[in-house]
Amino acid sequence: MFKRIPQTAALESPRTFSSSILMTLVIFAGLVFCVPAKANTYQFAIPTTLIQTALDNALTATGHTVNLYAFYDFYLRPAVSSDLVINPATNVANYSPTSQIATGSSIVDFASPIPTNANGDKMTAVSWTGLVTDIDGGKANARYTYASGDSKEALITTNPNITGKSYEAGLAAEYMPSSTFYITINTPGPLTTPVRFEIASYAYRFADVSALSSGVQTKLQIVNGFLDVTGTEVPEPGVLFTMSAGLGLLALVAARRRRTNTIAS
Repeated sequence: MFKRIPQTAALESPRTFSSSILMTLVIFAGLVFCVPAKANTYQFAIPTTLIQTALDNALTATGHTVNLYAFYDFYLRPAVSSDLVINPATNVANYSPTSQIATGSSIVDFASPIPTNANGDKMTAVSWTGLVTDIDGGKANARYTYASGDSKEALITTNPNITGKSYEAGLAAEYMPSSTFYITINTPGPLTTPVRFEIASYAYRFADVSALSSGVQTKLQIVNGFLDVTGTEVPEPGVLFTMSAGLGLLALVAARRRRTNTIAS
């Protein structure tokens, strides 16, 4: 008398076998292509109020009246060791005693505090490296300024009388809306403390607090300030690939278990 031997889960269907192959390929791809990145990438979000404080501190430190200035063209970069900061505890905005100079860093991305022209006041954000005789001595910066085709010019200033004035042809002055400057840098090693940045800006200098356009000095006014900011680490592409591969692997394992249980039953 012959006895039927029941089929067990050890006998896989072609579909389950395909899942096993795909799972192996996912693991192999993760091992081969997920090469650890050599650079560390950090994004810094800098509110307009902190920019204002850094520039006002620079004016105050040099004996100037703060509300006689309005800033319109900004150049932002990590500070370097040759930057001279006098009395940093007082003059550096958001000062941190543990802040560091991000030696060997490079700017890799940036974003405007006003990215659209919905209100007629868009600001551009571009990479900028000028001449040694320019505003920042030929160093690489992220530059933010008003855009062509605007109807408004956003200014950072404490002067109470700029609204409705016009300092550039076709542009009505306004106070910079509450917003954020973004800058992303690569560094040779990890950052464990805040980073010091330099902000250089062109400014209008008014003859008096009335801020009349007819009283703006024709000589270019350049102000340099400093600020300490804590960055947020940006995941490297390899890390993102590992995460997606891991999720894919979990999905395949779950699918395989469901199919195996179906065969066994």
